[in-house]
Amino acid sequence: MTDTPPTDAPPQDSAATGALATLRHHLIGILDATRDRPVAHLRLAFSGAEVELAWPATPSTDPPTDPPTVPSTDPPATPPTVSGHAVAAPLVGTFYAAPAPGEKPFVQVGDYVVAGQQLGILEAMKLMNRIDADVAGHVAMACVIDGTPVEYGQELFVIIPETS
Repeated sequence: MTDTPPTDAPPQDSAATGALATLRHHLIGILDATRDRPVAHLRLAFSGAEVELAWPATPSTDPPTDPPTVPSTDPPATPPTVSGHAVAAPLVGTFYAAPAPGEKPFVQVGDYVVAGQQLGILEAMKLMNRIDADVAGHVAMACVIDGTPVEYGQELFVIIPETS
C-alpha cells in the first residue's frame, strides 16, 4: 500500500485540502488495521469532505489481498448531478437520516414519497427539526451522509416529481 506507515497525527495541509488529507490519513490507518479481515465497503466523512470505497469482498478462506489504493487529496471532480426537485436545508445543523442511531432511515434512494412525508431530521441547537418532502415523487439522490453538518440552503435530497 504505502512505503511508510501513517504517523500519529494527521498531515498538515492547506485549509482547502486539510479535511481530505485528514480523511486520507485515517483511511490508510483503517485499511492497514483491517488488512487481514475482509472489508467490502468503507465510508469516512470529516468536516464536509467524504471518502467512500467499495470493492468485492474476498472469501475468508482466500489469503488477504491488497485493498484498493488510497485516493489523492485533490478535491473530487464535479459531483454527480441529478435533475429534479431539490430539498434544501432550511437552517444550519446536523443532518440525521433516521429517527435514532441504528434505526432504519426515513427514506432511501428509490423510495416513493408524498408531500409532507418526513425525509430526515436537522438538529440545530439541540432542537430536532423535521425535514419533509414538499413534492411527491421518487427520491433520486441523497446528497448528505447521516450525521454530517450541513449549511443553510445545502441540498439534502433530490426528488423526481411525479408527473400527472
